[in-house]
Amino acid sequence: MTQLICAFLGTPDDKEYIPYLKGMFNGHTTFVCLEPISLLTHLEMYCSKKGITRVVSTSVPILQKLVEKAGSSVIPKSTSNYAGSVFTHGNLEIVFIDPLRQLFTVSYGKFLAARYISKVCASDSWREATPFSWHVLDTSSKIEAAYHDLETAYAIAVDIETFQSPLSIRCIGYCGVFISLDGVLVTRSYVLPMDSVYNLYWMRKINDLPVQKIFQNGKYDNAYLLRYNAPPRNWLWDTQHFFHCWYSELPKDLAFLNAFFLRKVVYWKDLAETTDLYEYYKYNAMDTWATANVWIQQLLGAPDWARRNYTLEFPLVFPCLLAEMTGLRRDNDALLAARSRIDAEESAELS
Repeated sequence: MTQLICAFLGTPDDKEYIPYLKGMFNGHTTFVCLEPISLLTHLEMYCSKKGITRVVSTSVPILQKLVEKAGSSVIPKSTSNYAGSVFTHGNLEIVFIDPLRQLFTVSYGKFLAARYISKVCASDSWREATPFSWHVLDTSSKIEAAYHDLETAYAIAVDIETFQSPLSIRCIGYCGVFISLDGVLVTRSYVLPMDSVYNLYWMRKINDLPVQKIFQNGKYDNAYLLRYNAPPRNWLWDTQHFFHCWYSELPKDLAFLNAFFLRKVVYWKDLAETTDLYEYYKYNAMDTWATANVWIQQLLGAPDWARRNYTLEFPLVFPCLLAEMTGLRRDNDALLAARSRIDAEESAELS
């Protein structure tokens, strides 16, 4: 194991919890700094003086500077969304975690802190995600080329983005997972704007490919796709359900799964607020890339009992989705009569 020099950069509020970080830095020499450091140049000088190359931080000012440097227009007010995000600044790798009080106020706080710290202190224990590659399908030739490429994929992650008013699909993203003859995994993401009947035809055609499909909480996406008469063939995988079958108490949104399973990633969900259409399509592509890579890590790392749980839980999604889309037949007169009877009973008990 290569010996590293690390630092924990926190705040005075973290002081009483510092002893509980013991053992999380994988035996590396670690300095603790709780003094206010709000400038990246100040952080560089502090680390350079001590030979530090890995930093674990709860510092909001430093996070804000790094996010601003990355070009984001949304400046975070806490580390909450960015817990597990890894930034590179010069020769530093910096991972952010939640304030240390969450080691005790959140039931899984210690578990997550140790996992996120290992991103920079035990990076060899993490499998790296595939490089992010994406294209907007804005011409007929690009759409056809993407279709023929996705035909050869081992699996396809799918994600839609929607308008709130009127409720409709704005664009749909696909991320093909490809396995070369020597076992190397590659992903390629495509975003199809849903702005014409022509593109609707291709969405239906791509969805009908026999390649196995992956969704993240796919009941939402499929409710829309059924409305568009574009059901996906071979929807076999759902990263949210897979995670529930493995770590049922932990959060299950895509941003959390991204930070939990992938090492060198940064929170990207703020891109959803952009007014730049190209950036919005990129956001859709990143969702598909994240879903595909989370699924890859789930397949590679899940224990047998989690896989068995998945085979029991996931088939229930389809009848639930059918019930939701069909609705319930009810007798409104009987419903009103029952409501009146229950209200009368309740009133009598209260009086």
